[in-house]
Amino acid sequence: MAQQKSSSQEPTVAQRFVSAFGTNNPDGLRAVLADDVMFYGTLAWGLKGRENLVNFASEFQKGMPGLNVVLHDEFYNAEGTRGNMRIHLHFHNTGIFMGHQPTGKKGVSVESFSMNISDGKITELIQSGNSFPLAVIELNDFKMSYPTDTLDPQSAILSASPSSITHFK
Repeated sequence: MAQQKSSSQEPTVAQRFVSAFGTNNPDGLRAVLADDVMFYGTLAWGLKGRENLVNFASEFQKGMPGLNVVLHDEFYNAEGTRGNMRIHLHFHNTGIFMGHQPTGKKGVSVESFSMNISDGKITELIQSGNSFPLAVIELNDFKMSYPTDTLDPQSAILSASPSSITHFK
């Protein structure tokens, strides 16, 4: 059985982010995001700045009223400067999403986020989609473009192919 946090402990960075995103709380997002946060995601690669990310997140609430964001896993390095979280977005597209008319489709999108953290605030957030129901709507129904030049903002650690293994750090 998973252990729950005691109510006397402060919420983690991931818990603060998911709580603010899921409850459509822009001030809560502002409190957990650094001013110059960088976001790398399916629809916004290299989005810079807290207000831009807050506005981007609000589009999900507009397009999916009642969006339920569930945190399933989180972990951090010993210094608390790097973290990862896995969330499920339970969505029903009944509102206008980024200028696109509703499809009425619903589903669960499983996503992971790698985080850089400084002074309790997210400075970098990199999204990885683990399932594709929301991406199918974005790409097939809405015909939205997606980033194709997606170089990772972090340096490579290791590269492996059938002919070689290269360590970078």
